[in-house]
Amino acid sequence: ASRPGLNYQRILPTFIIKPDELAMLSAIKDELGHEKNVRQFRNFTAVNSKGSFLEVVPVEDNELNFYGMRFQVGDKRERAGRLNQDDLKRNLAAIADAKEKAEVVIVYLHHHHWEADWEEIPDWTVAFAHACIDAGADIYISHGVPTLLGIEVYRGKPIFYSLGNFIFHSFNPTSWFHDNTWRSVVATSRFGDDGNLSEIQLDPIVLGGEEALEAKDFSVREVPYMAGAAYGETILNHLAKRSARFG
Repeated sequence: ASRPGLNYQRILPTFIIKPDELAMLSAIKDELGHEKNVRQFRNFTAVNSKGSFLEVVPVEDNELNFYGMRFQVGDKRERAGRLNQDDLKRNLAAIADAKEKAEVVIVYLHHHHWEADWEEIPDWTVAFAHACIDAGADIYISHGVPTLLGIEVYRGKPIFYSLGNFIFHSFNPTSWFHDNTWRSVVATSRFGDDGNLSEIQLDPIVLGGEEALEAKDFSVREVPYMAGAAYGETILNHLAKRSARFG
């Protein structure tokens, strides 16, 4: 508490598969002696095995730990996430405490638990954002996935699921990223006397300017520029589509 650092909100990744597939994984696990390996490993060393395929992953009755990965039965294959409840309780208590001391509380989450389609918003993210607002947050902002995601207004408070990039460079070549990586908005939120959101002003920006998108070179994309009218409308229309699921 006395120095800056990371404040975790751990996410338990879970893979949803069909019943026959789960049964097959369970049989493979038994045949390979996973549980025996875990016991021997624990007895052999006191070293923390976090991150190892021998790690004992906490599972519910309807789940299977298959070499450090959590599987559940469902109607279709998908990847899901579950919020660590100890972390969630601590974070929500911190938000409630902050709300007692401040007029405006901003919750900011950086994460890399993206969907396979970067522009899809994970369900756990929505649940976490709502819980933060319920606990007293006035603004929720998330970042990590390098693209602009949707906006939601929940209980009169804005949720920015990802504002994309304002400054961005990478070891990967520029061509590795989608064009939307270089487009974003500056979001100015205004609140009424009742503490609820009255307006969000969205100013579309392009990293390096519109001409820089033609060059596959990071050196010309150093800073953001305001987008022109036509290009800015394209960005805002895209954002509107990403926000439609939230009304």
